[in-house]
Amino acid sequence: RFPFSRQYRRSGGQDGDTGAAATRSTDPRQTLPLEFSGRDYVYVVNVSVGTPPQDLQLSLSVSDAESWVGDADTFDWGYGAFSPNESSTFVRSGRDSFSIMHIDGNYGGGDLIRDTMWVGGAALPNLTMGLVDRGNLAMGMLALGFNDSYSGVPNVPDLMVSEGLVESPAF
Repeated sequence: RFPFSRQYRRSGGQDGDTGAAATRSTDPRQTLPLEFSGRDYVYVVNVSVGTPPQDLQLSLSVSDAESWVGDADTFDWGYGAFSPNESSTFVRSGRDSFSIMHIDGNYGGGDLIRDTMWVGGAALPNLTMGLVDRGNLAMGMLALGFNDSYSGVPNVPDLMVSEGLVESPAF
């Protein structure tokens, strides 16, 4: 069971896109604007990464295949970030080996790493993910998409199956 919450997305980008302004009213007859792209809201998952666990909030993506966390030395927009030096289970798989680019122009880059991620109290040991130290993304991501990752390693759903946490990567 994932600990989800829906939160207003804070802009962390440098691209000048602050999103649509949300207006609040006490009038129950107020209607939503015709365009609803979801760019103002994001589903957030509370996770921990490393040993000992470091608490983070990650956006949930069902379309991306590779999860990533922000590097605490260079990247923390208020959702928590990961400090590799404080984890005894941290392994750097490759320098400058991770990048992500979204259709809206948001991007991030850094290193591929492996460490334990805790989601809803369940451990995902040796999860390969990105450690982002540059870009304009506002928060890390828990990726639940099909395993078509460029790194060719098991993603979160695949690792959950192999650890016996779920029977199938389908949701």
